[in-house]
Amino acid sequence: MKDELLGFLCCPACRADLELRKARVWTGSGNGDGQEEVAEGVLGCTGCGRAYPVLDGIPRLCEHLWEEEVRALGRFRRVGRVATEPRPETPRADVYVRIEELVRRKLQLPDNASRYLEERVENDVYFRVRGCERQEKYVNTLRLHCDAQIRSVLDVGGGQGGLMKCLGEHLRPSVSVLLDRDLSWLDVARLRNPGAEVVRADAAALPFKRSSMDLVISQSLLEHVEDHDKALAEMCEVARETLFVCFGPNKPSVYDFGHLDAPVTVFPKSVRKYVAILWHRVRRTGRSTDSIVSELDRTWYISTSHVRKILERYGEVRNVFRDFVLFSAQSDYAYGMGKFTRYLRNHPSLMKSLCDLLVWLRVEPQSYYILRKVQGR
Repeated sequence: MKDELLGFLCCPACRADLELRKARVWTGSGNGDGQEEVAEGVLGCTGCGRAYPVLDGIPRLCEHLWEEEVRALGRFRRVGRVATEPRPETPRADVYVRIEELVRRKLQLPDNASRYLEERVENDVYFRVRGCERQEKYVNTLRLHCDAQIRSVLDVGGGQGGLMKCLGEHLRPSVSVLLDRDLSWLDVARLRNPGAEVVRADAAALPFKRSSMDLVISQSLLEHVEDHDKALAEMCEVARETLFVCFGPNKPSVYDFGHLDAPVTVFPKSVRKYVAILWHRVRRTGRSTDSIVSELDRTWYISTSHVRKILERYGEVRNVFRDFVLFSAQSDYAYGMGKFTRYLRNHPSLMKSLCDLLVWLRVEPQSYYILRKVQGR
């Protein structure tokens, strides 16, 4: 964590400023700019008095701390002389090898996995290691609807850091911050983006000052946050100019692509499990009941209409589903739907008409919205 990040942070509980006490500092930032980074320390709230640790260079700003982080605060209670040491670095040639190791460790398959599950996991591994960096469709959609200069970017729920890397290469912001709760993904994101900051925090309690980030972006996160309304409002508050939020599946779209691969979104929560189990048994995918239940427990289905109502409180809202699909087809890479998008790319009139129809019916499978903030809201 670089000292300059402190100017953007605040206490997630009371929104007051944070003070930094350093315990250990790395010399050299890992990306060759020569800056120092805080390896360990404490962020103390000047308002409510809460304390949050910095461990292994990552600020841990979840209001409800994990056991490891509580123990660290005990160690840092009295910070004396600051220790300085060289920053540990990973050889660049080994970065993607290390990333794949971490991803495969996270996405372990059972020994008796079916062919469907093996293919699904292999596709997922490829996407999280390499494919997630091919995100020009987000950049092109942003440029079409946003002409403001972007100096700071916050990726909420940024996972493995592929989108952050793509944004950094094309937009060249001076400050890039990726936020996630999962430490495994934060390790991957940091390997991929040595010049970006990574923060552990909750999307529904963002530890960033109001209107502090030119661009806030969130991809495939909202559907995994129980208090998604609060998370969306937090992102709107933190964005200074633009919010780009992408989530799915859209509740009225019927079919859940990517999570359960079953037609469950429109059913009551008590019924979805049985529909998904029956669907996978008929298809003989080999997906277990436990994995289906686990997926349902961490997935919430939200409608585009509901999200739009929240966004409209803060400014001008644009549904950019059609533009995003057009750019996605042009990129010749669409995770899980490559053949379909390639077909549509060869029939642009059909693609535009289909997208417009889905938006008009409000049943687009994935939702893409850009909010342009209006001052005073």
